[in-house]
Amino acid sequence: MDFLLPNFSISFQNMWLLPLLVLVSSTVMVLLIPRYNLSRFINQPKLRYSTLINKTFYWFLMLLPVFLPYSSNKIFLYIGLAIFLLGFIAYSLSIFYFAISEYDKVVTSGIYRISRHPIYLSFFIIFLGISISSNSIILFIFNVFYFINSILIMKEEEKACIEQYGNEYLNYMKKVRRIF
Repeated sequence: MDFLLPNFSISFQNMWLLPLLVLVSSTVMVLLIPRYNLSRFINQPKLRYSTLINKTFYWFLMLLPVFLPYSSNKIFLYIGLAIFLLGFIAYSLSIFYFAISEYDKVVTSGIYRISRHPIYLSFFIIFLGISISSNSIILFIFNVFYFINSILIMKEEEKACIEQYGNEYLNYMKKVRRIF
C-alpha cells in the first residue's frame, strides 16, 4: 500500500478527508440502490421546513470540518476516528439492507433489527466522531440540533409508514426502538 500512498498517515492535517469520504461513499451507495427501492427512498413524506433544516445542517456539518483544524491531541483524534468508523459502518449496513429489501415490505433485517432509523443514527455518530476529532464544540452543537430535527422527521416518516404498511409496521414498532 505504501507505493499507492507514500508517507500517508492519519493526522490532524488530513482529517478533512473524513467528510469527503462520507460524501463520495454515500453518493455511490445511494446510486447502488435498486431503482424500485430508490424511488421509495426518495418519496419520503413532504416535510418542507424540517427536511430543509435537516439538509442545511447536513451540508454545514459536512463542509465545516474542511475549515476546522483537527485536534493535535492524538487521543481525541483516534477516539473521534473510531467513532467515525463505527458510524460509517452503520451507515453502510443501513444502505445495504435497504437496497436488498423487498419493495412492498418493511425493512426489518440486519441493522434495522436494532434501530428503525439507522441512517439518521449513523449520521449522528459520524458527525460526533468528526466533532471529537476536530475538538469542536460548535460542530457538536450543530450535530445535536441536526439529530433533534431528525427525530421530528422520523416521527413523520413513521406516520407515513403506518399508512403504507399498516399492522406490519405497527408490529415492527413494538419490537424495535426508534433510534437505538
